Amino acid sequence: MGFPVIMKVIWQRLNDHGKGWRHIEKGLIVLEYLLIHGSEQVIHEAKVKFAEIKTLTDFRYVERGVEVGQGST
Repeated sequence: MGFPVIMKVIWQRLNDHGKGWRHIEKGLIVLEYLLIHGSEQVIHEAKVKFAEIKTLTDFRYVERGVEVGQGST
């Protein structure tokens, strides 16, 4: 039960927009951790969702005149 719930939340976070950039960043951090330390299921699911992940390379968000969509926390 845990795996599907966790992955569902990660994919929801990665699909946030605009002001949700922190959700996206944190979702990517958790996904990276799971890819390195998690099960083969995570790797398989990331391969299936690769196109969605790749779209984040073009993500941009400006907050108070500062670009924040490139991992500046």
